[in-house]
Amino acid sequence: MRQILFFGYYLRNEQYEKAEHYLQYYSLQNPLRKLKQATIYSKTNRTEEAYKANEEILFSEYQILSMTLNNIYLLSLEEQNFFKAHLLVNKQQTLVNLFDMGKFQEAACKLELATIEKDVDTILDTMDIMLHSLDNISIFATSSLYEHMNFKKANNTFFEQLKKELLNCFRDKETYGFLDNNERWKKITQQ
Repeated sequence: MRQILFFGYYLRNEQYEKAEHYLQYYSLQNPLRKLKQATIYSKTNRTEEAYKANEEILFSEYQILSMTLNNIYLLSLEEQNFFKAHLLVNKQQTLVNLFDMGKFQEAACKLELATIEKDVDTILDTMDIMLHSLDNISIFATSSLYEHMNFKKANNTFFEQLKKELLNCFRDKETYGFLDNNERWKKITQQ
């Protein structure tokens, strides 16, 4: 604990080399370590590294926040608290927009709840959006929020496989059998 206090002291007194030395006392899993490292980068004219470190934090924190909201959403479903489930779906969509994750992720948030509630129009609208936004599933990689990060580019085979798997999910009779006589559902799933 004392070492962490030294970090703050050296940082406040612009002794960045000494402050950087004390970062070793933070766990590698502690996001504050990377945040403090980014601060040191910015104070020592390592701007590109500062941007990248901060952007990596944003990206990883999105993942954690998204999974956490989903876990709470699942708990609300277990309790059949549909009011809270809707609230959490809205929060997930807000999070997707805040972190520039794209239309696919925004739509995907609401598919399960719409399916549970058998909200046919929302299900079909969501399926349609998801299928038509597949090519932009990694749109976040072009966001200015993450411009200093490098992401692996997906190839056409990936998108084709993803579409095939998505359509197989949408065709699942156990989940969507109640749509069996719906012409729009048939049209969507026959792509």
